[in-house]
Amino acid sequence: MSPAEDRPKRDSAQQLLDNLQDLLQRQVDLLLHGDVAAAERLAKETDTLVLRMTSTSVTEAPAFHEMRPRLERLYERLRLALATARRDARGQIELARKGRRAIRTYHRNLT
Repeated sequence: MSPAEDRPKRDSAQQLLDNLQDLLQRQVDLLLHGDVAAAERLAKETDTLVLRMTSTSVTEAPAFHEMRPRLERLYERLRLALATARRDARGQIELARKGRRAIRTYHRNLT
């Protein structure tokens, strides 16, 4: 294949990689701002993109190898943002449980 014929493949691979990077960054930003539902919607979009990338052998493209360290850092940031969101959710659940217990105690003492 000539370099001119290979160029659309590289451009397509680069575009898919850029889209992946953008989606991952947006998920991190959404999680850091507490919008878990929107991050979940983007995760579904990301999954679809990753499946498309693997089916088109993007992971074998030179652009992938160049961008891989950045993608790994983004995935790590996403993992940390998810862990923080989970911790925050657990804290909110625990506060709700304590509140319910307090209401039950007050109710029992009033009746």
